[in-house]
Amino acid sequence: MNVIPIKKKKNLKTVMFIVPYIDCGGVEYEASLLSSGIIRYYNLLLIVPHNFYRSFYRKSIPSKTNKLHIHGLFFEIAEKNIINSSNLLYKYLVFYIKTIKKHNNVYATLSFKSTEHFLNLESKANDKIICCELVNIKSDPKYTFNQFQSCYSHADHVVFQTELVRNFFDNSVKKHSSILPNPIIVSCHRQLKTKYRVVNIGRLHYQKNQELLIRSFKRFHEIHPEYTLSIYGTGPLKKELEELIKSLNLQSSVILEGTTVQIHQAIADAKFFVLSSRYEGLSNALLEAMMMGFPCISTDCEGSTDVIQNNVNGLLTPRDDEDQLFKAMIRLAENDSFRETLGRNAAKSVDHFKFENAIEKWAQMIEEA
Repeated sequence: MNVIPIKKKKNLKTVMFIVPYIDCGGVEYEASLLSSGIIRYYNLLLIVPHNFYRSFYRKSIPSKTNKLHIHGLFFEIAEKNIINSSNLLYKYLVFYIKTIKKHNNVYATLSFKSTEHFLNLESKANDKIICCELVNIKSDPKYTFNQFQSCYSHADHVVFQTELVRNFFDNSVKKHSSILPNPIIVSCHRQLKTKYRVVNIGRLHYQKNQELLIRSFKRFHEIHPEYTLSIYGTGPLKKELEELIKSLNLQSSVILEGTTVQIHQAIADAKFFVLSSRYEGLSNALLEAMMMGFPCISTDCEGSTDVIQNNVNGLLTPRDDEDQLFKAMIRLAENDSFRETLGRNAAKSVDHFKFENAIEKWAQMIEEA
């Protein structure tokens, strides 16, 4: 194995990111945004899967800089059951990553998902081990809570998105942890003149529960037939959702839009945004919608309850409650002044998530970890 040290910019420390499978998910999005910000303060090494250059978020990472070096692996990191001392692939990954750390005198290594956290800890050299827990670990089927407890207690620092998730752990983890805001960028704000549209952004996945949204919208549409519902995202449940839409006779009113690079422009003319998830870490889509000035409805999942004060800067409904989601949609559609007040308050309430504000806090965390 030939590991070539990166060409460093003088007087800057080197930070490594171990990035998971590159998809259109929130963890990948956060890793790409953090890369583009942290590179202002450090030389940056990325350990990424083989499909990185086809990544939906590759554009977020600077391409013309001598402060960035990318090590691409020829397989996906997030293999099921890879964390096993007898697993040859796992042993190789630990050895490979540790060698890169040593050759480049890495100052701190940030990992962004479950398997990557274990690899980060096992490959420790002289670097700080920082585990960034950007999802709700209790929703991860691959590992037990005790495995995370052990991993995080041995890390130098753990970053959480919400107090709720941090409170799962005992003081051996809490004492070297922090809660940091997601860095959020929006390319435009919600338009003043809107159309009769409801929008949702998320993978077509059990977690996001778009089935609940579509069923609630069916009842809403019977009262407000002028409205359409646009769902942006791809995922394994596309066929099932298409069949549901057809069975409810909503083909002309509910559109599965797929993915788009200019997502903010695509949704900017909508009346309001809905997040129907069963669980979250902290939804980037929700934060972006709030920052754009959208009136938002969210199920009361983790993260959403941290950023939405019910009836003040958004509406919260119980998870899996079709009736309450339907009533919340009716409320926003039929009360213009209340709807617009929620949108204005939403934008003000997430100011600390703005990219510049958040990146400074992440850089400070790396130094103090």
